[in-house]
Amino acid sequence: MGVRRHHRMPLPRVRAMPPKSYVSTTGKSYSLGKHIASGGEGDVYDVGSGMVAKIYKSPNSVRDGKIKAMLKIAIPPEIDSQVTWPKDALLDSHGNVAGFVMGKLDSKYLFEYFTEYPRMELHPQPDGYKTFYVLAKNLAFVVWKLHDAGVVIGDFNGKNIGFSEKGEPVIYDADSFHFPPKYKCTVGWPEYVPAWMRAAFKKGLGKYSGDTFSKESDDWVLATHIFELLMNGTHPYSSAPMGTRDAMTLSEAIEKGDCVFFKGVPGYRPPPYAPSTKILPPEIADLFRKAFTGHKRDVPSAREWYDALEKVVCDGFHPLCTEKHHNIPVSAHTVNCPLCNAYNSVKNAGVNAKPATKTKNKSVSKQVSKSKSTAPYATYVKPSQPVANNPTVPYATYVKSSQPVVKDHGVAIDLLAMVAIGLIIAACVTEYLAHDLRIFWMVVAIIGPGLTAIYLAAADCCTEANVIAFAGIIIRGCMILFGKGSVSSNVCCIAACIAIIALAVNFKST
Repeated sequence: MGVRRHHRMPLPRVRAMPPKSYVSTTGKSYSLGKHIASGGEGDVYDVGSGMVAKIYKSPNSVRDGKIKAMLKIAIPPEIDSQVTWPKDALLDSHGNVAGFVMGKLDSKYLFEYFTEYPRMELHPQPDGYKTFYVLAKNLAFVVWKLHDAGVVIGDFNGKNIGFSEKGEPVIYDADSFHFPPKYKCTVGWPEYVPAWMRAAFKKGLGKYSGDTFSKESDDWVLATHIFELLMNGTHPYSSAPMGTRDAMTLSEAIEKGDCVFFKGVPGYRPPPYAPSTKILPPEIADLFRKAFTGHKRDVPSAREWYDALEKVVCDGFHPLCTEKHHNIPVSAHTVNCPLCNAYNSVKNAGVNAKPATKTKNKSVSKQVSKSKSTAPYATYVKPSQPVANNPTVPYATYVKSSQPVVKDHGVAIDLLAMVAIGLIIAACVTEYLAHDLRIFWMVVAIIGPGLTAIYLAAADCCTEANVIAFAGIIIRGCMILFGKGSVSSNVCCIAACIAIIALAVNFKST
């Protein structure tokens, strides 16, 4: 008989523990204390004196040079406690950079803590809606000061943003900031990459030789984060399909520049969980419009955002409804509560349009593993009707239930428009045949503008065709009031016909 061989079981590979102490480039010795958190690149340890050390899992010569270069850049002292900026480089036994020392920052909440839905029910705020303006203003201040120091963030996604109990923002992973041309940021989230960078993103940021991240891209992402804070956690490029249209992903909308909140996009409208833009002060809405519908050069700077938000906060807020937290800026032009309307829209839809994702109250800093937060969580019972959401881009689009529960009001609104245009056409034809129907004209003069007002009140976002149609109605009404003759009526009749054709095309496309 042959000798039976005993096969050795392979032992699991155990990562070597880092040394207990390191010497820095300045000659100072740091002893590692309590392990705080782990990340993709390394681990964070307490080193005392209000400092922590990030120890990398593996050496990297490019990263070594980047950390040493960052040590030569002085960020403004007013944000020194809000950015995980390297204070000193730690060296291993071979003289390579093993990690760096940074301040232990005060961060208690994830950025997502303030943007998940329904956030007011999950995380009530003492100052209500004002809280989100203050958070947005403070975030804009940090970005403004970083840009003044010549620093570009790059991968400015929500996972790298935290907030302290006082509302002070904290930006993490400073060692991944963008320092071209040698130390470029090569990662990013698709929903936080502007349209002009999409080609570089698809090719691979590390392989793209042209410009990638810049102060303008930081400002665009800042505008996106501010929009999420002020608009019930809604991404500015999220949308809801109308009729038989397919849902549009965030990436598709960003590439096309289809922001339904500030641009008419046939077949799409804002999702039901998004409040009307009437909740925004005019100056804030104008900045969003420039950021999401304009050119790269039109994107407002972090300084512009700070100044505008500071003014809104100083002007004050007033309650719109019985809900204490539904207080909006005094400069916002609305009489109804857009937040209540949004919650009712989701409730009436009968589907889980934007499910709650309970974000645990833990720090995003990768510095604090357990939080002492006592912020309450309200019970949110999900509807039994499931909804298909994009698993890779949360809340990218509102996807309708397979069992339609609520009728699309966009069709009814367009039909109303057609009726109004039809009345104008009938009036024009009647005047052409008989010129002495004053009472009929008075009725039409009232019905036309009246239906126009009803339409504009019901439609949050008018398409180009609808704008043309109702411009024709208003012009016709003015002609009637000024007693113009049948020649002008014929011209108006032709314009109305063109408008109703445009509306019919729009109706078919939706």
